[in-house]
Amino acid sequence: MLNFIVKRLGQSAILILIMSALVFVGMYVVSDPVAVLAGEDFTEEDRRALAAELGVDRPLPKHATPP
Repeated sequence: MLNFIVKRLGQSAILILIMSALVFVGMYVVSDPVAVLAGEDFTEEDRRALAAELGVDRPLPKHATPP
């Protein structure tokens, strides 16, 4: 029984990592969060400020890590 629980916990951890990666890719690679959140009346300076606030102005691998 303990063996079964350990296997299921391992599978769950792998699944969580895969799902986190898929959500990350879906949010930051497929679409631009600044373009989605910024309206048409945003200036370029406002867009840069929003990108800095969201952290999307950093390199892609650093998006998944805390600031």
